[in-house]
This record gives sequence, structure tokens and C-alpha cells, in this order.
Amino acid sequence: MSIPTTYHVLLVNRDQLRVGGFNIDSPPAVWGAGLDIKGKIEPGSYPFTEPDAEGLIVIGLYNPKEPANFWEGQVEGGVITLLEVDLAKKFARGSFKFTAVDQQNPKNTAEVSGDFSLTE
Repeated sequence: MSIPTTYHVLLVNRDQLRVGGFNIDSPPAVWGAGLDIKGKIEPGSYPFTEPDAEGLIVIGLYNPKEPANFWEGQVEGGVITLLEVDLAKKFARGSFKFTAVDQQNPKNTAEVSGDFSLTE
């Protein structure tokens, strides 16, 4: 699934990464995806974890075109890969993939993937 993004978010420090890309040009829907890693941030692969896991937390969210709705990324198969991280320059480059499920209607799913290269 390709999502055109007009608004980007990056927060990167030694123990947290937050990446987001959203299309905010079509209100009231904010279509896009967000990723979070809480734990030591360095290049490597980060498989998704349960949100209440001890220590490392890796999650993804998908906002479909419908307003006021977000779908949770499933742990199985979800991964964020950090190819390059520069904490001094506040830069991160990588990719992600996950299956998102609508919690209100679990029959609705989306395969979400993409690349990012952002400076805070």
C-alpha cells in the first residue's frame, strides 16, 4: 500500500524513535502510518512486540482514510529496520512492514510498508 504523505514526524534519541508520515490534505481524515521504538536505538531489525512488553517496545499504527479511526499493527510479521541512525544529526533511515487490523471490525486489514529517511 502506498500512502502519499504531506506531513512527517521524526523523534530520535538514544532510547526512542518515533516516525510518522501522514496525508493531512484531505480533512477530516488523516491517512498514514506511525512507528514507535522504545529501547536502545541503533541500526538493526526490530520485530514488533506486544504494547505492554517489558523493556523494548516496537509498534506500528495505521490511519485509514476514514476519520477518527486507527488500526493496530499486528506483532506477527511486523518489523522496523533501521539502516542508519545519527543521534547527533537527529537523522534516521530505514523501512517497515506490518499488517494492520481494524479493532472495530477485524475483517478489515491492510498490509502497510514503506521507507523513511528523515531529519528531526
